[in-house]
Amino acid sequence: MTIDIREEGRRALEEEFFARLNMELKEKLLAEMSRMEAIKELSLASGITNEKVLGILLDAQITPGTLQALSLVPLVRVAWADGHLDAKEQDAILKAASAQGINPTHPGYDALKSWLTEAPSDTLFNTWRNYVRELGMTMTKDAFAKVREEILDRCRKVADAAGGFLGLGNRISHSEKEELEKIEEAFEILH
Repeated sequence: MTIDIREEGRRALEEEFFARLNMELKEKLLAEMSRMEAIKELSLASGITNEKVLGILLDAQITPGTLQALSLVPLVRVAWADGHLDAKEQDAILKAASAQGINPTHPGYDALKSWLTEAPSDTLFNTWRNYVRELGMTMTKDAFAKVREEILDRCRKVADAAGGFLGLGNRISHSEKEELEKIEEAFEILH
């Protein structure tokens, strides 16, 4: 009789173990399916087909709704170049965002506001660079050049917004110039 009780106990433990394992596998599969669906949606929104880059975007919390705000990362990067964000730089960024339709009701607005409150990480800038690299592979040379000039122009406006010391002299700081060069380099990867 004791053998049957032990056998039943062993079977119960096995069943519990495999039920738990099956549940973990099911949750992992559902998470993977959810991630693949998110990657598919991001691909449709961005035109990017490289799953590695799409995964990087997703890991950086970029969704189809916030994708448009990603184009503002270089502007934010320039504004934070000297370690703080000037009110005039913030206004220039918000004006550029508004011109793109990113306003308080837009899904990307909260991400933008967080970048204006605290300097975004280098990881976000690298994510933007990966995004630009993929754009360069999917766009015509002329269209990519137009995007490049538009972004660089907006970045220069942000850099110029703070106005230098008392609004005199060189209006773009050394650290802002360095950031502008990094942004230009991101576009020179392909063309």
